[in-house]
Amino acid sequence: MRPVYIIASVILFLAVLTSCSIGTNSIPPISGEKDPTPPVSSEPLLSVSPSLLNFAENESTATLRIINDGSGLLCWEIETEYVWIKYVAAEGETENETTVDVSINRKEITDPKPLCEGTMDVYSNGGNITIPVVVCISGTTMTVFGSVYGEQGPDTVPLHGATINLYREGEIITTGQTDQAGMYIIADVPQSCDYIEAQMDGYYSRIEKLMKPNDGTAEHSFVLQKIPDGS
Repeated sequence: MRPVYIIASVILFLAVLTSCSIGTNSIPPISGEKDPTPPVSSEPLLSVSPSLLNFAENESTATLRIINDGSGLLCWEIETEYVWIKYVAAEGETENETTVDVSINRKEITDPKPLCEGTMDVYSNGGNITIPVVVCISGTTMTVFGSVYGEQGPDTVPLHGATINLYREGEIITTGQTDQAGMYIIADVPQSCDYIEAQMDGYYSRIEKLMKPNDGTAEHSFVLQKIPDGS
């Protein structure tokens, strides 16, 4: 065989061998096929669990998970405008996840509706999330009734037009007045009210601790002492 044919055969063999090797180790992806492994975010990414806090009728505490679904350091902060929502940690940071203890104070709920709704906002460098908070309230309000009498010599007389104030933590929440028989009745009073006061011109005011009812009603009557003439 002539040398030129031998050289050409060797070159052809090497070319075929090289192409087979490349085809074996480098298989092109099928058009339209997706990588089964989702890409990992190079930045922090906030998520929470659960997405809603439901305290129903009897629950008072819950655990909120703050999760970093991305990478790096997630810095977070919790805020709420609802005074009855409480939480142990208001801010923090995590590379994976952390938990926050959340509680509610039913006595601070002023909404008389059976279903009370609020929100918590979680702010972070990986996004922001608003979490609904739901509380079912049974016996949220009460009816307060009674009478106001005033001393008049050795006797007492019903006081018409006396003012009844109901307080919660030193703030007047609702008021009422007595009728001609000295009687009053005030409905839809929040059960968080703690003190009741009776006022009447010419008489010393009287404030007392409000007794909480078991059946949704509370009776509270007063006898006011007359202010001496010239005082």
